[in-house]
Amino acid sequence: MSSFFFITEIAIFITGIAYFLLILWFYLGWRKLRTTQHLKTFNPVTVSVVVAVRNEEGNIEKLIRDLLTQDFDNEMFEILIINDHSEDYTQRIVKTLAESEERLQLFTLPDNLSGKKAAVDYGIKNASGEMILQTDGDCRVPEKWISSMVKSYLDSSQTFVSGAVRMAGPNTVFAWLQELEFFSLMAAGAGAIGTGHPLMCNGANLAFSRKKYLKMNDALKMNLASGDDVFLMFAFHRNYPGRIVFNNSRESTVITKTTDTLKSFLFQRKRWVSKSKAYRDPYLIGTALIVLLLNTGLLILLLAALVTDMYFLKIFIMVFLVKSLVDIVLLNAVTAFYGRQLLLYLFPVAQVLYIFYVTVTAITGIWGTFTWKGRNYMV
Repeated sequence: MSSFFFITEIAIFITGIAYFLLILWFYLGWRKLRTTQHLKTFNPVTVSVVVAVRNEEGNIEKLIRDLLTQDFDNEMFEILIINDHSEDYTQRIVKTLAESEERLQLFTLPDNLSGKKAAVDYGIKNASGEMILQTDGDCRVPEKWISSMVKSYLDSSQTFVSGAVRMAGPNTVFAWLQELEFFSLMAAGAGAIGTGHPLMCNGANLAFSRKKYLKMNDALKMNLASGDDVFLMFAFHRNYPGRIVFNNSRESTVITKTTDTLKSFLFQRKRWVSKSKAYRDPYLIGTALIVLLLNTGLLILLLAALVTDMYFLKIFIMVFLVKSLVDIVLLNAVTAFYGRQLLLYLFPVAQVLYIFYVTVTAITGIWGTFTWKGRNYMV
């Protein structure tokens, strides 16, 4: 047993160094975005906003109101709401709004199609705009969202843009912890794009070429329930390397909701992890392994301190502090940019919880089922 813990100790040191360099790499990528991303002079393109929805009766009208009050030329964009067999009043709400607004179109998926990916694909194929702009039915978008994303789209040589997404919720510790964690994910994704090796993005804020999408085969990986955003980005990166950009402008930042309960939070994260078995990108696989191994290793060190020798607690504290140091550098940069530095008061709590959370979600996310939008899915 002691030899096992000793080998683990060495492995954790190596993984800790790799993790430190990885997060530092993300931080430098984030800084590069802010200093070298120059949006081109405004030159409008036709835009199709595609929103796949299911059971969003409490949210969809607010989003549509946001879209109808954009500062973008009304003649240059359309809104396509794709109803994925909603079981509430979502379709009725959209239909009523569409009767008085010609820019708004409602589509319902045929009976032989279901799921977000099918709805997104259906919307793209029925769109008429040159640029597809994608968000989710439970999000809110700022007034200059379309204009800002169009500028970044031109900056990407009219290929693919990943936009910023923030979480917002009630004034509770649970919601604030989710917001802080989401900032870390966004910062990592943005920083990776800044280095030229995109790793992740968020489907709540994406812009891409419709023409280029239609030329690709199964860019969304329809056989998987999750990952419409990441797999789409990787498809564009493979076919058009060097043309992925990140728009970190506050004017383009989409707001999404925090989850209400721990159960829904864990189901959401399980859904995100479920797509990992289909990853093929070596940078993404390496990043995921480093994060998982370091957090699992820290758990093992705690266990070793409890069952063998308190010496391992000293090792745990040292590695934990080094990890926290580089994490807070990245988080401070992104929260300061978006005016949410107060969240860092929860950083120590989040760091401890994250060790358990990463390990648990990684293990549970590779088998079993999860519920999403009233449907059950196999991992």
